[in-house]
Amino acid sequence: MVSGVSATVYNLLGQSVHTEFHAGLSAGRYNMALDFDDLGGHSLASGVYFLSLTFGDDIITRKMNYVK
Repeated sequence: MVSGVSATVYNLLGQSVHTEFHAGLSAGRYNMALDFDDLGGHSLASGVYFLSLTFGDDIITRKMNYVK
C-alpha cells in the first residue's frame, strides 16, 4: 500500500497552481480528473503546465497542454 499520492500542477514559472492529495491507495491503476481551478478558485488559462505525481520516494513529472 502506498502511503499517499499527491498530484501537483505547476505553471511555466514553476509556481504550484493546483494540488490534490489521495491517502492510502493500494497498488493498481487509477483515473483522476483535475478541475483546473487554481488555488484561489479561478479557472486556469489555456497553455503548457507540468503535472508532478509524488508517491512514496518516487516523483514523476510530465508536460501537458491545457486547452479550454
